Amino acid sequence: MYENSNKEMVREIARGTMKVHRLRNIMACLAIALTAILITVVCGAGVSTVKALMTEAQMNPAPGTNGAGIYGNREVLEKIEKQPEVEWADIARLCMKGTPKNKEFAGNTVKFLAVSDGYYQHHYVELINGTYPKNEHEILMSDTLAKKIGKDMTPGQKMTLNLIVQEGGERVQKPVEVTISGFYDNPLEAIEDYEELYTVEEFPDIYNPELGDEGTIYTKLEGVTAQTPSSEVSEKLDGLNEAVGGNGTCLVTTQDYTMLFLGGAALILLLIAYGYILIYNIFYISVVNDIRFMGSMKTIGMTGKQIHTMLGWQVRRLGVLGICAGILAGTGLNLLVIRLLKGADYSFSRYYEAGLSLVYAVLVSALFSMVTVWLSSRKALALGARVTPVEAARFRTTGKKKTVFAVLSFTLSGILFCALYTALVGYDTEWMAERMNEADFTVYQYHAGQLMDDPYEPVDMEMVKKIENLDFVEESYTFYRAVDLEQKPLYGFYEESMGAIKYDGDFKKVAEREFHSTGLPGGEEQKEEIKETGNYQTGILGMEASALEMEGKHLQVYDGELDTEKFAEGNYLIYQPYYANFAGDDFAFDALKAGEEITLSFYDYEKNTYIDKTFTVLAIVGTKPDDYAGEIRAGVQIILPDTSFLDIYGEQAEKMVSSVLINTSGKEESKYQEALEDITAQSLNSQIRVSSKYETRLSEEVQKNQKVCIGIFVGIVIGFIGMANIVNTLVTNVLSRKLEFAALQSIGMTKYQMITNIFLEGIKMILISMILIVPAGLIVTKAVSQYPLSTGFVPELYTAALCMVAAAGVILSIAVACILTRVLNKKTVVERLREAE
Repeated sequence: MYENSNKEMVREIARGTMKVHRLRNIMACLAIALTAILITVVCGAGVSTVKALMTEAQMNPAPGTNGAGIYGNREVLEKIEKQPEVEWADIARLCMKGTPKNKEFAGNTVKFLAVSDGYYQHHYVELINGTYPKNEHEILMSDTLAKKIGKDMTPGQKMTLNLIVQEGGERVQKPVEVTISGFYDNPLEAIEDYEELYTVEEFPDIYNPELGDEGTIYTKLEGVTAQTPSSEVSEKLDGLNEAVGGNGTCLVTTQDYTMLFLGGAALILLLIAYGYILIYNIFYISVVNDIRFMGSMKTIGMTGKQIHTMLGWQVRRLGVLGICAGILAGTGLNLLVIRLLKGADYSFSRYYEAGLSLVYAVLVSALFSMVTVWLSSRKALALGARVTPVEAARFRTTGKKKTVFAVLSFTLSGILFCALYTALVGYDTEWMAERMNEADFTVYQYHAGQLMDDPYEPVDMEMVKKIENLDFVEESYTFYRAVDLEQKPLYGFYEESMGAIKYDGDFKKVAEREFHSTGLPGGEEQKEEIKETGNYQTGILGMEASALEMEGKHLQVYDGELDTEKFAEGNYLIYQPYYANFAGDDFAFDALKAGEEITLSFYDYEKNTYIDKTFTVLAIVGTKPDDYAGEIRAGVQIILPDTSFLDIYGEQAEKMVSSVLINTSGKEESKYQEALEDITAQSLNSQIRVSSKYETRLSEEVQKNQKVCIGIFVGIVIGFIGMANIVNTLVTNVLSRKLEFAALQSIGMTKYQMITNIFLEGIKMILISMILIVPAGLIVTKAVSQYPLSTGFVPELYTAALCMVAAAGVILSIAVACILTRVLNKKTVVERLREAE
């Protein structure tokens, strides 16, 4: 046998055979282009969206360093700036502790900061109009605060800030007139009810000198990013703090995005895998169809290497054409999607930075698409190169493997679609409102449950009575939390409301049994407190007995029962173990049982004495998982009837109101919200906030729209993949059986019978997929509906999703059957039989 090595002849044959396979070329280009489009969109719009969401989540105060800093004065700042591992540092000093006593600031935490010049640039404080403050008479206000207080964004307006300053060791109110020099685009908009005002660094020295010269020096360390583990950042800050003589460090714990990155990598690998199956099937069937032709070419001297070169020549050209078309289309989609999302009223829209992401998306898509084409064509090219003339004449293929791939692909796509559709379209804002609020409206003392840098300001009982007497109030319940009203700050912060119980007797026995394996909550600080004062700090809640039924809906009862009548007697308490919050059904607790008596010594902060009282344990409870509605929450261990609470704490109990829960009559929720906010504003206490089911619904509608938008994007990507594999398998199966269909038509098969035959092949794959989708999808959908999405499982929506998947499969099978029948019948039966010879 003679071998022919003429390269030009090989190219000529490659060109000729490529022209013959127009349908194969179209299918191959579409498959490659689809793969490139999906990778481009995922790496472009997908990555940009994830980055925007991550940026939004990382927007803490001082976002340039994610809140990482060292406490100190300007002298410490100068030392920090000289350290080799520091890129830059800025100081932010409080102009006062807490929020200015302006009525219009009610319901918000407004930090008034005196900052160094570089702070604005480093922490994304970008001007909308006006100028940055130049002296102590000027301030900079955010666009969001201006909107909240009803100010036009016109620089030069005068404003009086009612500051609380230190004079002779006392906190006194001092009005200071300032000019708004400019307005900035708030980078911290995602933080609810939080605002920052800025002025020059010298302001506290002039208006509040007794506050001291210390501030927070936000420090950017080399090599530290938002993804750097908190432990590593903390270690570096501690070392720097020691080197410069700082007074401690501060750090916002960063979120762990490992699973998010792994999920993104898995999605790209999944796209490559699906692209591989798509492209592989097309090239493999093409080689199988031409296998006899290749056997004939080998008979007249063409080598396996030359056949490999011939096929490779075609693959490269189809690959380049498909990848270029896919990247162009994908980039266009990226620009369209990002533009739509940036213009949408979503909380993360402002954080889109599309420029570099789109460039990287093109590069990554080109790379991965080329790898996918190369991998998927190797086996087909190898088959054509190694087959002998005799093997070519006898070659047969069943196509079972690619059918299995197509079924698995459609199954996975169907499961993910059902999960996303049910969880996201089924995002029930009313259910979310119930999950976050147990009453229609709640007026609460924010500091009671949160650390703050200003001291606790009690809720005025007159305000409570005013709220209870409002016309629209149908029911109201008052809750109390024990608190040290004269609490001293720890590291510059005042702790949330905590009561004190003498650490001895019955309580000591319970605590030691409860924490013998894990140690006391609070660690060394709690131990030090016990050692110094003999007291154990914990959450002590007082509540009306009539509210117990409402609270009970959000509690897991581990022992005993929530008997309202017994609780109202005043001699019973409810105990929540420290680690029972969100613990679930399997939590076991034997340190204390329902029915047991326990004597507690409550510390009276005002009189510096103990009040002993014996209670019977009514129930052992824990907050239900993923339920945030109740007042019995994390940190609250001892729950008392309000009568007992008032008896223990006496007159000071009136200063310990933590919340007032209100159920209303009527549907004018916006007016009720406005009325309650107006009452809290008049109190000039910025620590009093209003939350409601109405407000949560509005917020959750925005969340729903955002999640549905993202879900649709992911669903389209996944749906394309699943349907493309079904189409690909049907097309390649039919192309591989062209001779068979031509022979059947020659003996009487009609076009209708041909359509039916192809349709049944498709519907067979769909039915097998649906058998797998129904049970597997149910498990996955229920899981994601509970956590992390927490939207609740709606059976009707899941059924609708299944119907849509099945309908899509049926419609797809019909469409493919009709199109393929029409394409194959463009040539006569005789012409098709001759082509096969």
